Amino acid sequence: MRKKSYRFKNFHVLALLMTLLGVLVLNGSALAVSTTLVINEIDYDQPGTDTAEYVEIRNISASSIDLSAYTLQFINGSGGGAAVYDTILLPAVSLAAGDYFVVCANAATVVNCDLDDGPDTNFIQNGAPDAVALLQGTSVVDTVSYEGDTGSPYTEGSGSGLEDDPSLTDMGISRCPDGADTDQNNVDLVYTGISPGSANLCGDQAPSVSSTTPADGAGGVALDADISITFSEDVTVSGAWFDISCTTSGAHTAVASGGPLSYTLNPDVDFANSESCTLTVFAAQVSDVDTDDPPDNMAADFSATFQTAAPPGAGSWVINEIHADPASGLPGDANGDGVRDFSDDEFVELVNDTGSMADISGWTLADGFTVRHTFPAGTVVPDGCSIVVFGGGIPTGVFGGGYVQTAGSGALGLNNGGDDITLNDGSSDVAKASYGSEGGDNQSLTLDPDVTGAPPFVKHTVATGSGGALYSPGTRIDGSSFS
Repeated sequence: MRKKSYRFKNFHVLALLMTLLGVLVLNGSALAVSTTLVINEIDYDQPGTDTAEYVEIRNISASSIDLSAYTLQFINGSGGGAAVYDTILLPAVSLAAGDYFVVCANAATVVNCDLDDGPDTNFIQNGAPDAVALLQGTSVVDTVSYEGDTGSPYTEGSGSGLEDDPSLTDMGISRCPDGADTDQNNVDLVYTGISPGSANLCGDQAPSVSSTTPADGAGGVALDADISITFSEDVTVSGAWFDISCTTSGAHTAVASGGPLSYTLNPDVDFANSESCTLTVFAAQVSDVDTDDPPDNMAADFSATFQTAAPPGAGSWVINEIHADPASGLPGDANGDGVRDFSDDEFVELVNDTGSMADISGWTLADGFTVRHTFPAGTVVPDGCSIVVFGGGIPTGVFGGGYVQTAGSGALGLNNGGDDITLNDGSSDVAKASYGSEGGDNQSLTLDPDVTGAPPFVKHTVATGSGGALYSPGTRIDGSSFS
């Protein structure tokens, strides 16, 4: 699959300055198998001077993804360390499901290059070890370490033995099967022929399920949710090729649409609250469409389990802290980027109290006027963890290990004199909160105690355990982590 609509050049200058200033801070949470974007192919070494280096990204999800929320980082792993030597901001391109995006040193020497970033030679370091990482905000979405293990968090499993032979042209390291990710660098990628911007040259591999929505382990799934299934390659399905079984509502029939790469299942009957549902895809009923066989069918059945949303009044999402009026000067710098800004330092802190992991991709956060933020694809929050949405800026800090994003609209627009905050899952409001003029006192408002406290919100400086602090984005009132 190939979509060629954009070509860009020199996006690395601003990103490199950001790196030198130290404003890109990684989320400390553990890596997980990517269900959105992967680093799919790297050619980092050619005979003589390296003049045709590139990194290929692939969208392995079932829907388009805006690349502007992502950055590439290049890591020197000498001695097991992890020193960032280049950072590239990706442009505002909507990458279709299954499509590829190539970042190269020189578009004149790399076919299908989408972003010519440079320098034209020696663009990517040659390992022993080094790594390339893909970040969404401050969270590592995917990383590939080669010729050894780069320092944390830039190695998945091990990169030992994963090497690009500098004596051969048109060779590199590629995911085989194309797009597959099990978080094992030297298993997921192999040394093979290069194919920038098109399917990896792996030889025929058995088709497999690359991703599902809801993802395996997801929680808080809407009762009327569809199920999307994306395969590693184009496939034909036949007969009773899937099963959906739930602990309360039982077996579900569904209408299948789409194909040949991604299919959507629309269950005939909605799910029940707070139940566990398992999707099974039967290997014998799924075959690839190519003629290079065997293999033809999937190697094994696939299954994924998710939890549906709790009923109202049960475990739920909580709007735990709201900051509408940052104090003057650096004390008001809630996002930690070194600059107090009346808009950027506003924030809303949410806590997942549903009892299970929750995929909130596509959910929205609104004030009393309009939607201010749509959570991007791949936003999956474990039970008991927080996610903070700042008005803007470049949030810098640990934030209790919680998840951090900035408002997609460019601002939260919270009124100092009072406002309404709403979290919506696309079909219904999941959580609501309101405050009045107390929100305009140079500090945040918080539930006291965290999560379980009953409204109204209290001013943070007088909340139990605050020690007079003005705010605590991502953490409990006393600064400790939620989970």
